[in-house]
Order: sequence, then structure tokens, then C-alpha cells
Amino acid sequence: DAPSNFARASAPGRVNLLGEHTDYNDGFVLPTAIPQRTHVSLRRNGGERFLVKAAALDAQATFTFDAPPSEHFASYVHGCIRELAAETGAVIPGLDITVESQVPMGVGLSSSAALEVATLRALRTLLSVGVDDVRIAQLAQRAEIDYAGVRCGIMDQMASSLADTGSMLFLDTRTLERRLLPLPSDTELLVLDSGISRSLAGTAYDERRGTELVGTLEAWFAAGARPAETGTASRLQRPLLGQGVTYRPSGLSEDPVNRGWPDGRSGRKGGEDS
Repeated sequence: DAPSNFARASAPGRVNLLGEHTDYNDGFVLPTAIPQRTHVSLRRNGGERFLVKAAALDAQATFTFDAPPSEHFASYVHGCIRELAAETGAVIPGLDITVESQVPMGVGLSSSAALEVATLRALRTLLSVGVDDVRIAQLAQRAEIDYAGVRCGIMDQMASSLADTGSMLFLDTRTLERRLLPLPSDTELLVLDSGISRSLAGTAYDERRGTELVGTLEAWFAAGARPAETGTASRLQRPLLGQGVTYRPSGLSEDPVNRGWPDGRSGRKGGEDS
């Protein structure tokens, strides 16, 4: 078959119901998709350059596979192209890329994840490569970390790739085990805009993430951890809590939904996973 010259895909933004700042600490999260979506259209241009036009920003950027764009918004797209090529071995030709988004930007609704997932979905269609939705989310996360410079967790990309507006995605970010739970039929979610712009790439988010990572590693090695060793978290002492360390008592079930405390209580004890 002749290769396709055009592809279009979309992905939603998300709102999180439970589990703030737990997705990069191996915790549980409960996001759901919002109706607003980002649409990405790709067309082969016969060359080696990529042209990205973002209608919502009234901006465009040009780059090549090996030379990243100077415009930050295009780094998300460039990262997706590089990550999919590395994953599949596909040779990605020059493309004209149009981005149209209804997902509000800078208000915590994961517009960047929607852009990444929509881009990867469109590339998957254009190139006919076998990459499933979980892998799409993982590649999107990698693109954001390695190319946009944001050390994000996996929640946003998993929600954009796997969630829908009628369900809640109960996700264990340590194992990526998940379950779709229906939203009650008489429930309506309201998202309020505080009017304060938010961008992970322009905040102290990465600084906090770095502090937490250092604190976690120091605590693990102090507790006797070694590379590739598991189960060390159960030996961490309570004074380490509050330093970005995930504490799990021994005896917890590995079931992502029924992972409970040894005395039979389900879920996590408030205040002990921060």
C-alpha cells in the first residue's frame, strides 16, 4: 500500500479528582478527561523540515529531526517525533503540522499532555506503527521530560491517552495498573479558573521535583537500598516523611485497587504519603 500523506488525531485535557503530587511518588491518582480536546493534523511536505503552526498561539516554528526548535511550544512536538522514531525505528519524513486546541493553556488542565498524545496518535496513524495507548502515554511523558524540560509524572499523559469524559481513571502510577470507574450519572464536574496562569515549565515545579528525588534517594540509601533492590521503602523511618519520601508499610497488597493496610483498612492512611 502507498504510504498515507495525511493524518489527523486528537486527545483531551484532564482534570484530577484525587491524588495531587502523587503521580511522581508512585501513588494513586483519579483523573478524568474533559470535553475540550487538542487536534493535530499532519501532512507530508516532501522535504526534511517540520513546520508547526499553533492556531491558539498564533505562532509557528520550523525545525529538523536533529535540530530542535527555538520556540518552546514546538519542543513538545519535536520530542514526540524523536521518541516515536527511537521506539519504532520509523523514518519520519518532513511534515507540515497544524495544532488546533480547545484545551485552556496555563490553568492546570494538561494542555501539554493533550498536545503530546494527539501528536503521537497522528504519527501512529500516518506511519502505521504498532504502538498501544499506554506506550503512547509513556512516550509522551518522555518527550515532555527530555525535550520540553519538565520532569512530570505519568498521570497527565495516561489520562489524555486512556481516560474519557464518562469515566474516572483509577491509576496506580507505580505499576500502571488501572481501572475505569464510571462517573455517577447525576454528577457534574465544575472547573473554576482562578485567573492565575500556571505553567510547569515556568515554575518551581522542577526544583521541587529535584529536591524530592534527592531526598528520596538519600533516604533509600540510608535505609540500606542498593540498585535494583525492591521493598526498601518499608524500612524507612517516620522522620523521613515530609521529605518527598514515599512510605509503604510492609504487608500491603499489590492489588492497585485493594492495596490495603495490614489491619484490613483499604487505601492509604491520610498524611503518610507525601
